[in-house]
Amino acid sequence: MAERDFLEWFKQTVTIEPFIGVNAYAEPQYGLPATYPAFVQRKTKLVRDRTGREVVSTAQMYLDGTVSVGVQDRITLPDGSQPVILSVEVLPDETGATHHVVVNT
Repeated sequence: MAERDFLEWFKQTVTIEPFIGVNAYAEPQYGLPATYPAFVQRKTKLVRDRTGREVVSTAQMYLDGTVSVGVQDRITLPDGSQPVILSVEVLPDETGATHHVVVNT
């Protein structure tokens, strides 16, 4: 599939706020939000979280490979919900470069 064809699926947007640390009350603090085109899929599947445990993901967000996102970041879906990021998969193209990112929530 050509890159342009792949990106045509990205009809929705998600907002990502990067985790920057915790405050004096141990509450997470986030940086400035950035909005990205995405393909949001609501599908139940098993994934491994950052500790290696098998957990159930109920939604997956496909993002362009240039987007940087981590499991401690905050994501806002098109419906306004902010689910916990369970895992982030970085998937390469045939040359080994990052092609796209899948965020499992």
